[in-house]
Amino acid sequence: MMSAIPLAPLWKAIVLLLTTYESLTNTLYDEIIHLIDNANQYLYISTFSIVALESLPEFTQAIKSTAERDVKIYIFCRGMNYRHDHLKGSQILYLCGSELYGDMYNHSKGVINESQGMIFTANIDGNHGLKNGFEVGYLLNEF
Repeated sequence: MMSAIPLAPLWKAIVLLLTTYESLTNTLYDEIIHLIDNANQYLYISTFSIVALESLPEFTQAIKSTAERDVKIYIFCRGMNYRHDHLKGSQILYLCGSELYGDMYNHSKGVINESQGMIFTANIDGNHGLKNGFEVGYLLNEF
């Protein structure tokens, strides 16, 4: 009979499910803004696309305010130089103080700062997903 080997985690975590469900709930978007606002040293954002930021003014303002606090902001996205809407959104975030890195294969979506992280299914997209549609995400807090 095998006995269980206790695992000693390096850290413990609380995982919280967040959602966007049409206009009924936007906890996913709210928590992304919270993670940006609470970054003190660095912020990493990964997304497939960056579009329709005019519909996400809280997001753009949070990025700008965070950069003004001298927090380093790194954004990873799909390199889509052929999409005008994506280039426009990328330029807005660059002008707000972010460093952007494009990759032909990126399809990941997440946000992480020095104390919290989150993975989710939505893009940084003001047309679909963050304020409408159906998307999910998991928040991971270190404690």
